[in-house]
Amino acid sequence: MVSSASQRKILTLDGLSEGQCGVIVGFDLPQDMLLKLMEMGMGKGRKVRFIRKAPLGDPLEVEILQYRLAIRCSEARGVRIRRVPDGGPVGEALRRKRGLRARRARA
Repeated sequence: MVSSASQRKILTLDGLSEGQCGVIVGFDLPQDMLLKLMEMGMGKGRKVRFIRKAPLGDPLEVEILQYRLAIRCSEARGVRIRRVPDGGPVGEALRRKRGLRARRARA
């Protein structure tokens, strides 16, 4: 049985606000759509950051595996995530990568 506290932490990708991060915990999508997203790098346990919505609300821009991806809201509603603190693992990886670039530029 899943506790109500852990159940509250699970939401869908379209439920994040700009800059918020999460970890993918599952999918509620048809098989063809699931395969498409997995081919683009979305998989269980992957860290994702919500970047922004398009001006008319669809598609959404997310960051996963250090690249940005635009997905439809209908697809994002089928991606279940557990929210992690902003600037969490995804943000840390980017800061380390950017710091490495800055050090190389100074050298």
